Amino acid sequence: MVESSADLDDVLDRVAQRIEFLELLSDGEWMTNEIVDELPHSRSTVSRALRQLQETDLIEKRTDGYTVTPHGALLTEQYRDYKSEARSIFGARQLLESLPDDEEVAREFVANARKIGSAESPPFRPLEVISEQIATGRRVHAYLPTLSGPHLLRVFRRLVVEENGSLKLFVSTDLGESLLSYYPGILGELANGGDVDIQFVNGPSYGIIVSTPSANREATVTVYSEDGAMQGGLATDDDSGVEWALGRVRELESTATDRTEDFKAIPTREEPHLSPLGNESPHTASGSGKFPFDLREEGFELLSETDFASDGLPPDTALRVGLSFAEIDDGLAIERTIESDGREERSLTSVLIDQLRDGADTVLLGPPGSGKSTVCKMVAREWAVRDRGPVVYREADHGRSFESVAALEDYLQRSEGHTLVVVEDALRLESRQILSVVETFRDDGDVTFLLDSRQREWDDPTEPLKDARLDSIRRQVLSRVSMPELTEREAQSLVDTAAQATDGTMDLDGGTIVERVHETSRTDDAVRPGEMFLAQQLLLTRLDSMAPYETSTATTFEEDVLYWYDEFVNAESDCLGDLALLVNVFNAAGLPIAPELLHSLSIQYDTEVVSRSLEKLEGTLLFESTNEEFGREYRTNSELWSVRFLEQFVHSSPDPATRFERSIQPVLSLVDEPVHRDRISKEIEHDTPYLSQIEYHPTTWSEEFVTRLFQIGLTYYRLAPMFGTSSETDLELPSECSDVLAARISSWRGRMYEVHGMHDTALAEYELLEGKLDSLTELPSDEAERLRCDCLTGKVSIRSDQGQLDEAAVFAEEAIQVVKDGDIDDREPPARLDYAHIAYKRADFDEALDRYEACIEAAKRVGNKEARARALTASGAILSERGKYDRATQRYKQALDLSREINDRRNEANTLGNMGVLARDRSELERALDRFREKLRLARELGERHTEANALWNIASVESERGNLETAVDHATKALELSREVDVLRVVAESLHLLSEIERQRGNLEQSRQYAEDSLDAFEESGYKYGVAAAYRNLARIELEAEQYYSAREHVEEARTLAEEMETQAGLAACDEIDSRIAYQEGRLSEAEERAQAGLETYRSTDRRKGAAETLRVLSLVAFKRGNSDRGRSYLNEATELAHEAGVQRTIDRIERTESRYCSVKKEQV
Repeated sequence: MVESSADLDDVLDRVAQRIEFLELLSDGEWMTNEIVDELPHSRSTVSRALRQLQETDLIEKRTDGYTVTPHGALLTEQYRDYKSEARSIFGARQLLESLPDDEEVAREFVANARKIGSAESPPFRPLEVISEQIATGRRVHAYLPTLSGPHLLRVFRRLVVEENGSLKLFVSTDLGESLLSYYPGILGELANGGDVDIQFVNGPSYGIIVSTPSANREATVTVYSEDGAMQGGLATDDDSGVEWALGRVRELESTATDRTEDFKAIPTREEPHLSPLGNESPHTASGSGKFPFDLREEGFELLSETDFASDGLPPDTALRVGLSFAEIDDGLAIERTIESDGREERSLTSVLIDQLRDGADTVLLGPPGSGKSTVCKMVAREWAVRDRGPVVYREADHGRSFESVAALEDYLQRSEGHTLVVVEDALRLESRQILSVVETFRDDGDVTFLLDSRQREWDDPTEPLKDARLDSIRRQVLSRVSMPELTEREAQSLVDTAAQATDGTMDLDGGTIVERVHETSRTDDAVRPGEMFLAQQLLLTRLDSMAPYETSTATTFEEDVLYWYDEFVNAESDCLGDLALLVNVFNAAGLPIAPELLHSLSIQYDTEVVSRSLEKLEGTLLFESTNEEFGREYRTNSELWSVRFLEQFVHSSPDPATRFERSIQPVLSLVDEPVHRDRISKEIEHDTPYLSQIEYHPTTWSEEFVTRLFQIGLTYYRLAPMFGTSSETDLELPSECSDVLAARISSWRGRMYEVHGMHDTALAEYELLEGKLDSLTELPSDEAERLRCDCLTGKVSIRSDQGQLDEAAVFAEEAIQVVKDGDIDDREPPARLDYAHIAYKRADFDEALDRYEACIEAAKRVGNKEARARALTASGAILSERGKYDRATQRYKQALDLSREINDRRNEANTLGNMGVLARDRSELERALDRFREKLRLARELGERHTEANALWNIASVESERGNLETAVDHATKALELSREVDVLRVVAESLHLLSEIERQRGNLEQSRQYAEDSLDAFEESGYKYGVAAAYRNLARIELEAEQYYSAREHVEEARTLAEEMETQAGLAACDEIDSRIAYQEGRLSEAEERAQAGLETYRSTDRRKGAAETLRVLSLVAFKRGNSDRGRSYLNEATELAHEAGVQRTIDRIERTESRYCSVKKEQV
């Protein structure tokens, strides 16, 4: 009974502490074992919780199990409501703090609202919620103090003009006058289109939108920054919250001035006048027809006949630098084929066009150099020449970010016919806002999108999408098509096309091309070149104009890069080498290779020297562009060629960071040196649009340029040393670069060094950045907290991989606290996931399960399916270790479905690996091998070398069980080599452990013991207790084979203690099996039988057939020793059957040896 306020406090504390138990028991009656199965807690934790809840009268025990008491049910429901309201109020605090002191949003609105968007995210998430709210409403009241863009105006137009809804629009006076100036056409159409009132009123700084359909009413409050950008908002469908919002709008209406007639007087369909970003440069004066200039400047073009009719480059040059529309129209592109719906192979171009005609927005995926952009151009050309509709195309590598979302959306709204929008490299930082446009037109059958992206970048962006809505588009909306492998027939077509285009003959055929391509692919590439790229490289060496050195066979891609690297960088002229380096840096970063930017080197070299060096590069590294609409630009080799060039630079240069900075500094200095810009403009005899960009938009240009430079290191981690360190760099950023960018650079350096395996350098970057964050006063608080969280999670990852789990745990706890204090909810799931992984590695499985469950709940709350899937995978592994295979399998299936839904191929690989381990433990070796091979394939595609090492070890473990020892040794040795390279201590330990087991099977006990002791040291250093237990069991088996029974017993006791701590049934069963063998060898038959029976029972209950077979063999030996031959043969028969079912050849061999000798068994070595 609750008798005092102190008692009440205890009860409320207990409700909060055990809410998951109360929620479960609110749904019927549950027995203890059912609760253990349902919740991720050990039996002891469940028993303790039930006792505590009974003591406070919150639950009671009935005949069919435990359930909540009546007041327990009420308190549970009240706690849920309280927690929900408190979470809403707490989550809204930063948004509300930005409002002036005299402005308040009512508690009844905030307490029942959900937060949408946030200060650090682009404004599209709130707009999505508002758009959906308006779309489902019939009558809308809206107050807008400012406008972030024309998106909402189009939504209002759709409501009134197309859906016959009604709108009362209230705007601030300043905004209203601006709308009359900038968007007269769309507002005139809106005002004349139906039931609309537009009124001016001076109201609060926050916006309000209320929709009142007959069914579900909704209200949204939006908050803006000082410069008018939408920071985020609060949305609710709670009646009390909607009533407050509606009442607030009606208050504004009482003092508003009706200006509807002013908007009705505007002629409709007037073209919108978009406000400029700043002063226009001289080159913006040229006419652009009806296609908006802003879009053309950002790389979009409306395709026309002139794009196909222009003169292309010579075939040999085109193959080197990539095909343009002109060369495709000349017939240089070959048709790629793909299986379609299980039928015969079809043209990939035709398959894509059919999908796009049906309105399926599509992304074409593949590695760099697989021919994606060529296929996209072929689709666009086919669409245009067949007059299916307009084609809006954006090529990669033009150096301009896509920001004019509103301009593109407005153009597409007004375009006629079925418009195809094609965007290459769609997930690069400069392109990814196209996903917002895809979302806007996802239900519009007259606009369809074809994007292309690298498979790895699409699966795991180097710079994650902060906007959850855009991330959802990436994962779920677009139909995915993967580039097919290059076939022999396609390779032959490539050879024939090249020969015909050059009026020559080729001494290569398709079969040779494919064979050489496969030989050329390096298995250790972080990012592998696509087959089409490699095939074209082979062809290039057969075309005289690009083969200045003699060779009797087609040279490899590597040889081509090395030759030109030596020609340029190792030349006597430093200027030539710096220019070649600059060209390849620009190309790898997707920046424009513009003469005016290359001429920046005249800051440190004589102008004539720079000009002569450029002349040497022309025709070998630099080629004229066929599109000079925005001034002259060069074309060059593929991005992959440049990346390999830079890898060679990093590998061979004694100080790559210093030379990189020397080459790039002159370009950066153009921002702050107008005199030098003017001199370059005078020296170059054509337009210099990129100098104009620097002059008129210095901040935008500087931040984009620097960001894209460092993205090279985040995409290609081998290039990390080129970027130096924050503590030693001499690179001076332009004065226009913000503190935020400078701080992010340290974070980027930390990340690239972390993945590259340079852990000490990465830690130094993270620690340096942490030390700076408090002093960076211009840094927004939320951005500072995000960077602080990034530093902490980076250190967690490094220390965890290094086995320093105590230090990793401290960093993980700090990260979680930063997330809470900074209200950066989207970072909570990954922070909690890291924290759970630490407990898992310590084999503190109860704690790990609790932490994984907290991660899953946080992930559900913020919609992070990636963290949720990864937590399901990891918690499934714990359940599997404990023999709860059904629950483990259920979690794996959930994780696999989620990972595939969101295209998280890394976790797909890990989940498949865990499913393979479960299959292996149940002696389903073929299934296990299939899972592990699939994991290996995915790991190699992703360039995840630590996962690749783990997959190799997995395969080795199965091959060892099957008796294929040589194959097992090969895989385990490679796993050991890779894991040492990337400093993943756990895989090092597991590989040593497996090599020890194999040497033991071969009878090499000394070598086996050395491997075993090394693996024990590595497991202990990594903190992986499960591995430590396995190492002790292995040492026990070695000493058993060596007849050192005392040492064997000591080792097995260590293993048993750990297994009991971890509650791993399989580990305890293995200890029983080893103990039974020791007892048999020492002649203690009763103890041997007892231990073997205990182990057998556990193995059977967990369906581990290999362990059961081994234990039955021990029981047979005991029976034979006692003279009970019938029972001995019975045990052996059952053991044989289980071993053959499991396919474990080593165990089969041991059983057969026992069968051949059982009649004369005396003291069988087990």
